[in-house]
Amino acid sequence: MPRHRFDQSLNRGFTVVELLMGLAVSGVVALVASGLFKAGLLTFHYAVRQNHALTAGRKALAGDGSRHGMVWMSQGAASVAGLDASSLAVSPPGALSTTFHVHGEGLYRSQLDVPVMHAEGVSAVALHYYNLDDGGRIVASTAPASASLVTALVSVHGKSPRRKTYHFFSGARLRNHP
Repeated sequence: MPRHRFDQSLNRGFTVVELLMGLAVSGVVALVASGLFKAGLLTFHYAVRQNHALTAGRKALAGDGSRHGMVWMSQGAASVAGLDASSLAVSPPGALSTTFHVHGEGLYRSQLDVPVMHAEGVSAVALHYYNLDDGGRIVASTAPASASLVTALVSVHGKSPRRKTYHFFSGARLRNHP
């Protein structure tokens, strides 16, 4: 007789309570997994936006390897002219004059009046030049061509629905001055 009970318990299946408990556990596991997936997706999109902003700022300030950026060109320039809140004209020694200007949502670099996109997402550029006075204090320069220090502030719009703006600041001593 014990053998008959054993065979009967193998053939009976799940009860309604066991089935409902299984569904409830599966639902909780699915809910946790979807939350983790959503958090991972949000983190990925955030990282992509941050990377875009950092890349655009680096390109504007330092360049991208094959093309030099504003600060690098300003450091070695023989002269600097046309400076305002959204453009910069530099004349490196032995090279063509280069103009950087902000137009729309990008920073453009022009040589021989041919504009080429240098960095996308750039909304503003502010360059300031400084000299050292006789007492060794840093003072603002009104003549960029005679300045010995340069600072650059670049504003970059992120690629998100909220269009967050990131600001990058850099400075350097100009190479063509003692």
